[in-house]
Amino acid sequence: MRTLARPLASISLLTVLGCSPPGDAPAPEAATTEGSGDLTMVDDASPSLSFEDIASYPRPGTSVPGRISFTPDGKGLTFLDSPDDSLTRELYVLNLDSGERRAVTDAGASGITEENLSLEEKLRRERARERGLGITTYQWSKEGDTLLIPMAVTIKARSGLDGELRTIVPRGEAAPLSPRMNKTGSHVAYVMDDELYVANLSGDPSPRQITKGARGTGKTHGLAEYIAQEGMGRSSGFWWSGDGKSLAFVEVDETHIPVYRIVHQGKDAVGDGAEEDHRYPFAGEKNARVRLAVVSADGGTPTWMDLGDEQDIYLARVQWMPDGSLWVQRQNREQTQLDLLRFDPETGTSTTILSEKTDVWINLHNMLRAIEKGPLAGKFIWASERTGFQHLY
Repeated sequence: MRTLARPLASISLLTVLGCSPPGDAPAPEAATTEGSGDLTMVDDASPSLSFEDIASYPRPGTSVPGRISFTPDGKGLTFLDSPDDSLTRELYVLNLDSGERRAVTDAGASGITEENLSLEEKLRRERARERGLGITTYQWSKEGDTLLIPMAVTIKARSGLDGELRTIVPRGEAAPLSPRMNKTGSHVAYVMDDELYVANLSGDPSPRQITKGARGTGKTHGLAEYIAQEGMGRSSGFWWSGDGKSLAFVEVDETHIPVYRIVHQGKDAVGDGAEEDHRYPFAGEKNARVRLAVVSADGGTPTWMDLGDEQDIYLARVQWMPDGSLWVQRQNREQTQLDLLRFDPETGTSTTILSEKTDVWINLHNMLRAIEKGPLAGKFIWASERTGFQHLY
């Protein structure tokens, strides 16, 4: 058959991580027109693609390693990959000295499947364009060597690559969502049944609920609202402070938004099995109301940040700074003004650092960076399009 030849560099990452092209077929030799970089058609004996291959996931040739990260000691690379080129992935490590590749853990029955996901997690994955199964994410602590491995309905952790794999959050009636460690890897925070929890990673986990008042009311604590996930690139609903003693979290209230029923026409099921009810914020109609608070990692009464009198706003970005202050990017409904606010987490009061205004709309970005060392320590880097072009200031 005739196939399109590809530059060999396109499979270099697969080679480094010990992976092979789909189906273990030999890669075709590169062929170009002399004097140009154009791809040409070459004949080879590679297996043909079936209609089933084209219509299935992952797409042919797209099952490649993901979430690649150095180990804390810098001697290895951890990554997610599928042993059979399917959607189901496991966690692997590649020894950079020997080139040895081995599995770190086997999710087994604890891994994510289409059947063991909660509706909230299915919606989050859809908004993140996530199709993977098995182990879909992991996290190294920024300090130390704690490895966090979220499963479908549990959270597991271990010390380094070879420590005992411990269950931090056991299977319960509700699944833990969006787990994230603090900087030292001593604790993990997560959302369960609309409230924020914290568990210990260095001893007895003793998960404890640190927020209250949302469960059963139609509100949520610690989860990003639909618009933030789908339209603003913000998937987080809580943020650890740098010292690991506090968490900022959002309260999302959608109780004033009418329920909209979505019917899945292609399902075999009928009735409840083919329907979903959502409080969907249609364009021009009411959005979710969002509040921001800071609470101790030990729990207690939260301190609410004063976001202003106008409730119809977007909470675009939230970020802790090295001095312990909480910085927020607040955008108006028309998306023509973006305010950068500095909050005192103990009082909830704010100072406006700067405001961006335009007659069209403001593009959100992730280019707020604190400078911690050198002659500019204490200052920050900010991206702006106020001149008509994006520049760093």
